[in-house]
Amino acid sequence: MKNAEEHYNKLAEIYDIKWVRYNDRTAEEIIKNIKLKDKLRIFDAGCGTGILIKKILERNNKISVTGVDISKEMLKIAKSKLNSYKDVKLLNGDIENLKLKNKFDLIISNSVLHYLNDLDNIFVKFKSLLNKNGELILVDWSRDSILFKLLNYYFRLRIKAFKQIYTTEFIKETLNRNGFKIEKAYNFKIGFWNLYLVKAKIIK
Repeated sequence: MKNAEEHYNKLAEIYDIKWVRYNDRTAEEIIKNIKLKDKLRIFDAGCGTGILIKKILERNNKISVTGVDISKEMLKIAKSKLNSYKDVKLLNGDIENLKLKNKFDLIISNSVLHYLNDLDNIFVKFKSLLNKNGELILVDWSRDSILFKLLNYYFRLRIKAFKQIYTTEFIKETLNRNGFKIEKAYNFKIGFWNLYLVKAKIIK
């Protein structure tokens, strides 16, 4: 994910301004699908500037959150934004190769999967990081419309870090074959953007 690192290091200073509506709306959509109970342990895989983490902790600061991002510049902003919260750990690293000792109740990946080629690998890794009844929430661009099928080719030509946009059905099938049971899956829009939210649980 070297290209993604360079891309977001350059974008970091303007990211919160350029993507403010998108980030606010995706964060709210994710939070609608979480029971924010005390002592919940959350892993934000691709936490960026910490927007989602801050929104979660504003609602319940008795939650433990670990955020990982490949961009050091994005993490600098996240650290300044979250320095008043005690139970937050922010790490710089590639989620595809990251090794963590801790287990989590919930893993969230927001707008990250289109930078990844091997979803089987990342879902196996996510499963290994979840507790017995752990859940996974995925949000990303959806290739379920003709427009986003065309944009998939356009982004591959224009953005070095970009890999591909996946369909909702492909995400569900890939999760199923890697030991997850789909709890919820739906598409939603934020202005121009077509997205999916998929919530899954480890199969016992």
